[in-house]
Amino acid sequence: TDILLPSGSDFLHHISSGNSHACALDEESHGYCWGSNALNQSLRDLDDDAITRPTRVPTPDRSYEPGTLEPTRSVHEKWAQIVTGVNHSCGLSHRGYVYCWGQNDSLQLGWLDQDENIEQDPDFSAIRLPANMMDERIHHLSAGANHTCALSFAGELLCWGNNSKVQARPGSEDAEARVPPLPSVINFPNDVTSFERLWTGPNST
Repeated sequence: TDILLPSGSDFLHHISSGNSHACALDEESHGYCWGSNALNQSLRDLDDDAITRPTRVPTPDRSYEPGTLEPTRSVHEKWAQIVTGVNHSCGLSHRGYVYCWGQNDSLQLGWLDQDENIEQDPDFSAIRLPANMMDERIHHLSAGANHTCALSFAGELLCWGNNSKVQARPGSEDAEARVPPLPSVINFPNDVTSFERLWTGPNST
């Protein structure tokens, strides 16, 4: 089926598809999503259960420094990447911040409230990184079925969300244990100092 392009866009790229929704970027780094929206996985502020054509994903109106809940200043972000899980989506801004929306039953949004969707975060805040990474920025995202991972410019790998197959926290003694809502840094093997690429499967990283 041909996708009707948004007005003013010549093409879409970096397409990512979830269970029943999809997202992509256009040539101006605007984000678009379409498909099921029953859990706000396509557009967080739209009440429609289904979006029949690519619709612009609003960018955050305010920037939140990782590790804080205080806005630093008003910004107009553009998207560098949008990835999709089964029923959630995460976007990476050009400034290296991560924002997620949609279903949160496995904490795949990186937020403490284990609710169905992101309605508990009306300010659309950036994911908070660990305290020792306050000055880090993210340059690549990948989403599994119900977990999300990010790679920093320094080569550090972080994951959060479902860990039933040890996909978000390798080496966990309890495979069923959920990763804390704050992204957790993955410990490297002794002979590895950093990662360069990141891929996730439905239940693997």
